[in-house]
Amino acid sequence: MNKRNNIVEDHYKKNFDRYVKIAKGRFNGRIHISEDAVQDSYERALTYFSCFDPEKRDFSTWFNTIFNNCVNDLRQLDRGLVDIEKIEELPDLTVGIDDEIKRDIKLYVDKFVPYPKGDVILCYFYRGMTAKEISFLFDRMSPTNVWQIISRFRKDFIQEYTQ
Repeated sequence: MNKRNNIVEDHYKKNFDRYVKIAKGRFNGRIHISEDAVQDSYERALTYFSCFDPEKRDFSTWFNTIFNNCVNDLRQLDRGLVDIEKIEELPDLTVGIDDEIKRDIKLYVDKFVPYPKGDVILCYFYRGMTAKEISFLFDRMSPTNVWQIISRFRKDFIQEYTQ
């Protein structure tokens, strides 16, 4: 845990201003949303640090991917490209799922799915929340992103479950 914090903290101290400047270029000079994008990127880096493999690539390269994804997510929200109404019209994936399968989903999520994806999946399958409701619950996660997480999980889970 300390090694993770040290790597991310060192990178943050050395590069925060540089990433804000890059983000400002993508957000037409707006400083607040640029700082939000960088801050969100470092939060994601801490959250997903267990996925970082220093043998495959260095931290800066890995972080750049996270940063670009955060900027793209915020740009979609900022531009209004996420059509919440269309997301709500998508089919209900919980139809036909009985309590036994829900229990298996919970066990699978607890064992294999990292935060926040695991919580998104549980909110959908257990609490019956919509993609829009989940996106409000998880600040800065678009309904489109929520729907992708749920759809990919369902596909992967069905493959595992039917084997």
